Amino acid sequence: MIKKIVPLLIFLCVILGYTISCSKNQNKISGTMISERLYDLNYISKDKGVNFCDVDFYDESTILISYNNSIKKKIGYRSYNINTGELLYDRSIDGEFYPKIKKFEDKSFALYDRNHFVLFESIEGNSKLIKYFDENTNSNEYEELKEYIFYSKSNYYYVENAVLYDATFDGKKKVLIDMSDSYNEMWSRLIGDKYILIQCSNYENGQYQTLIYDISKEKINDAKEYDSMLPYIFDDVTLIQGGYSNIVKIFSHSNDKYEDEITLDNYDDGEMIIFADENLMWTHEYPENSIDDKEISRIYSLEDGSLLYKGDILSGYQYTYNYGDFSDNKEMAIIGLSEDNEYEEFGVEDTKFFIVDMKNLSSIEKQKNPYENIERYCKEISQRYGIEIFIEEEAIGNFPDFTGEVLKNKEQIIGSLRAIDEVLSKLPKGFIKELCSKTYKNSLTGINIYITGKLSPTIEYAVSNPEGYAYNDYELMKYCIVLDGELPMYYIKDNIKHEVMHIIESRITQYDFNNFDGWYSFLSKGSNYNYSYLDYEESYSYTIDDDLNEVCFINTYSKTFPAEDRAEIFKILLSDSEEKPQELSYPLIYEKAKYLCEIIRNNFESVKKSNKVYWERFID
Repeated sequence: MIKKIVPLLIFLCVILGYTISCSKNQNKISGTMISERLYDLNYISKDKGVNFCDVDFYDESTILISYNNSIKKKIGYRSYNINTGELLYDRSIDGEFYPKIKKFEDKSFALYDRNHFVLFESIEGNSKLIKYFDENTNSNEYEELKEYIFYSKSNYYYVENAVLYDATFDGKKKVLIDMSDSYNEMWSRLIGDKYILIQCSNYENGQYQTLIYDISKEKINDAKEYDSMLPYIFDDVTLIQGGYSNIVKIFSHSNDKYEDEITLDNYDDGEMIIFADENLMWTHEYPENSIDDKEISRIYSLEDGSLLYKGDILSGYQYTYNYGDFSDNKEMAIIGLSEDNEYEEFGVEDTKFFIVDMKNLSSIEKQKNPYENIERYCKEISQRYGIEIFIEEEAIGNFPDFTGEVLKNKEQIIGSLRAIDEVLSKLPKGFIKELCSKTYKNSLTGINIYITGKLSPTIEYAVSNPEGYAYNDYELMKYCIVLDGELPMYYIKDNIKHEVMHIIESRITQYDFNNFDGWYSFLSKGSNYNYSYLDYEESYSYTIDDDLNEVCFINTYSKTFPAEDRAEIFKILLSDSEEKPQELSYPLIYEKAKYLCEIIRNNFESVKKSNKVYWERFID
């Protein structure tokens, strides 16, 4: 009996050993190990004319890479076993587009773009369904293009003339949303199988709106304006990264709570979303955007917002981040990178693929976010510059000539506060204190800044769509600036620069109305100011957009009044760029800028203390 048992045990050990060996091999990642968690899949190569377009996990051990072959005029996919590095399949068909990959639950998948759809029933098989739309459409005639959104193996949505349709591949269709009465353009993005994010615009009046359409209820679910930011659409989740803030809104494709949000680690909005799924998000920031001047990758949990990984796992690679995917078991991530500015014949980019081992990731402590408490941040800026800033309901007052709506959007308030902070930091030390000093009985002795929502005029001769304005309040004895905080941050910064010049000019002319007497000598022959805000957009003569006359105005708004001209020039002098603004290449505009700098210098001791202040950088 014992003799029979021994061979059996040996046999079982062999089988067990083989099974364990196979199990270990299944977890092994083929490729060059760059660091503890990073593998370079250097066995993936391509011929000339081939451009890789997307990457996805087909299963836990197999990846799909879609491609376009510009020489052979074909599109297709390759599949690799990441445990062995073996090329399993390379399938292609005739086609000229750059395909993304869309997987379905039954292991079928499609290669698609905005107007092509090719269905493969399995990774081994040939294509089953091929649909090409609008192949002969002239791409220059943008208004005639349709936008197709392929969401299943039989149905798709498409947009035409601000109308959203639900259609089938056999030709049936129905109208879901018709916005053509108010808008002439529409873009849509599918949010899983639950929602459609729709962005409508009217290029005639500049109006836009973002809508969330509930597919199951067949109605509009929500209407908001998300800073005109395009969403990041992934298979399981849609993310909207707010303009100039570190808040990311999350639209889950499976959770009934369709909107949530998390806060990014880098509070200076330097993180770029690379890819995400329902549970995880990968971001990357380049050294110039990093808090620590380093190239940093981060992985977040979208379930609770926790930071799971933070490090320089991909630093040192001079590549652009193109696409990626998380495995279904969340143990691996694959990312495709294209080398910057390295193009071979036929437009081939050098693309590399990396696998990141994500097993046993745990939360790490996030750094403190200075913008998390808006009220505290607002108070800090106010104290730093000796001003008062009003937000939300407190920002709404009895403004002359205009009314403002209450702004409650957290991202937009943060963006506005940051814009104020960044602009005022460029002013010389002691300048604001001198600007608000009490020299005469009627001197204004403070600056109030009000951050509101949309501004609307209450008088006929005012600007129809104001973005900000300044005025003197002699009841409060303050200079006042009102800002439309719904605008993108870079617009708000420009508006602050413009309005600060109005305050500076008000201070200068309060004591000497003749300070700007020489200003009119910098107008070209035949030019003059309109002395009106009405229809100012239509007057391009003598501006940088005029090819017939000697330029002396930056834009049409500069032509309304001399004070607006000076404010527009001061705005470009406070440019964030280290390069000389192109507008200063025009002799008369440059002479105006030089003259303006001289006037300000002559009137402020805080400017005289410095050989050259920030706004004088471009003046010789």
